[in-house]
Amino acid sequence: MLQGWLRREAKENDIRNLEENPLPLEEVSVNTNENLPTGLHCAEKPSNNIKNVTSVTNKVPTDFINAHSMFEYEMYNSRKYKRLNSIWKKAIEGTISQVGLETYLQYVLNLYGAIDELKQRDFKGAIKITEEINILASLGWKSLKDYYIELLLTVRVSRFTQLAEGTIPAELLFEKPTIYSIQCLQKFFYHNEFIEIYKFTRSEYFRLLLKKFHFASDPINFKNRDSFDEKIYQKYSLFLSLLIQAEHTNLKMILNDNERSTILNALSSIIEPSLNEFSAIVDHSNTLIKAMATESILAFKLMESLRVIIYTVEKYFEAPASLYLVYSSLCSTLRMVFTAFAPYIESRINSLNFLPLDGTPCNVTMEIISTMEEFSDYLECTKASISTMVLESWISTPKPAWYSTFSSTISCLDSPQNGDEIVSSYFSDMFDALLISLELKSISLKNTISQTGFCLLVNITHVEYIIKHSNMRIILTETGIRRLVKLRGHAYDLFLASWKNTGARLLEPSVPLFGEEAKYMSKYKLKIFYLEFEKLVQNHKEYNFTNSNLKECLSQEIFHILSGLYHEFFEKRVADGFIKRNSKCFKYDTDQFDTILKSL
Repeated sequence: MLQGWLRREAKENDIRNLEENPLPLEEVSVNTNENLPTGLHCAEKPSNNIKNVTSVTNKVPTDFINAHSMFEYEMYNSRKYKRLNSIWKKAIEGTISQVGLETYLQYVLNLYGAIDELKQRDFKGAIKITEEINILASLGWKSLKDYYIELLLTVRVSRFTQLAEGTIPAELLFEKPTIYSIQCLQKFFYHNEFIEIYKFTRSEYFRLLLKKFHFASDPINFKNRDSFDEKIYQKYSLFLSLLIQAEHTNLKMILNDNERSTILNALSSIIEPSLNEFSAIVDHSNTLIKAMATESILAFKLMESLRVIIYTVEKYFEAPASLYLVYSSLCSTLRMVFTAFAPYIESRINSLNFLPLDGTPCNVTMEIISTMEEFSDYLECTKASISTMVLESWISTPKPAWYSTFSSTISCLDSPQNGDEIVSSYFSDMFDALLISLELKSISLKNTISQTGFCLLVNITHVEYIIKHSNMRIILTETGIRRLVKLRGHAYDLFLASWKNTGARLLEPSVPLFGEEAKYMSKYKLKIFYLEFEKLVQNHKEYNFTNSNLKECLSQEIFHILSGLYHEFFEKRVADGFIKRNSKCFKYDTDQFDTILKSL
């Protein structure tokens, strides 16, 4: 703190003072001359006193000179330091903003220089003057410390309105004049002292800035769900992340780049209390979420927020173990959520009293797929949790009814080797659980196979739309897409089963018939075919196709099933002579039949 140049400056001041104040030396010379007659007068006494007189003559002037010189020396120093102390006191007791930081710093340095100088002087009153200057120096030091702290508290929470990831608000960064002032103070304080004041002040300041986020995210607020902001965890973690990044920038601007270890150690100390408070809130919230099934989606928000902080911290150094412990606990919570989801789907569908057949997806389907969309929104959290699970460990034992009825699993790829395939497999299994449970429910409600197929197609169309417009399109691997196609194929099979059965009536019998028996069977089969066909056409037209693409696809499938069979049956019977081309047995010729199919 007290530099070598201060001692040099003190010596130069002494020389300058002697040159500017020669009076004491002149006075000493005059006094010496005035004392000479006293010695001569003593010499006129009797001879037996000559030795004594000579001794006195030699001694008195020297003692007088030394005493007088010391008195003048003490008076001079006393006046000098009192005068300086008066000047310093006026400056030190003023405000730094009035005096100017650099000037104020110089005054305080001069005070410490004077204290060092006084320790080398030995005159009456030096101790008292030293005490006075010490008090003044301490006051100056405290004022500089307070000013330093004030410089470190340059941000107000009320200034922040909108925060954006990756964008550090300018208010979090020190301005250039502030940096210059802090660097001036850095030269005044001892290095460790400077850093300790910085760390403590900024650490407490961070806690102050984060206080409103910390309070708002307290799980005690779960009780008031209407006013609870579910995005508070994201806001909390975002602001904390920006604070960490901004503080690293501030430290780099204040300290030299080659002081990397000092910068990182200071940053670690500053953010540690805030990290501990954040992880405690997350851990407490996680504990409550485990006991509240309806709040399971909050676990994703917590984990995503925690991931943001861990990622930010690890830009600079290894994240504290406490953060990873909470992260591991959250992964465990999410695995519980994922495992409980399939039974939840099944129970929700089983609770339904009817299924809509008006071309709109079931409410439960929209609810379930919306939840799965939220899962995919927290993509990294979902991957981190599911990828460590054993394949199909999320399916209860004994296996549920939907699993035993139909599975879209592709046998050659039923054992994924990597995390992405496991995550994709989980989502595919949930699609199976949803749609096959709907199928079983539809059958239990006495709907026809065709109606059941129609219900599944409407719902799977909605599922596919959400997949296409969410992160689920990223989650599903090629295998996952193939499983979805297989599931859609199952729904098509249900819807088209009646059309296929009706078309099968036009197939040739396994045992060939001849003569009149063949003619009779041909006419009978054709009659039954028309009855079933017209009934199917009527039923088909009663469906409300809200999706034109689905309607067109089904029309094409029906055309593909029946058109060829009808053409073949028609031409073969005419060629065999069993039925004439213009016979009433044929209600439609091939063109008329195709027209009906195309109208579906």
